[in-house]
Amino acid sequence: MKSNYESILNDVLGERLDYILNDLKNNNSEIREKEINLVRLSQEMQRAISGLDGNEKNVIDEYVSEINCLNCDYNSAVYVEGFKDCVRLLKGMGVI
Repeated sequence: MKSNYESILNDVLGERLDYILNDLKNNNSEIREKEINLVRLSQEMQRAISGLDGNEKNVIDEYVSEINCLNCDYNSAVYVEGFKDCVRLLKGMGVI
């Protein structure tokens, strides 16, 4: 079970991560281009699987959703660990 500290830290870092991602989407041309390409690929995938039966489509949709969720969890965990590493470093240097 998470401590109150970890819960608060995760909430704060989650909000920060959302801000960073929105900033990237709005101000980074490479990210915008990749998102445009992703939309195109998504449309192509939907066309490609349109001939499959309902069960096959569901398997593919569930697989893609799980990959996205797992990548999101990985990214969030790495960000939190990076934050903790920074705090440890600053403490070790006597800055905080």
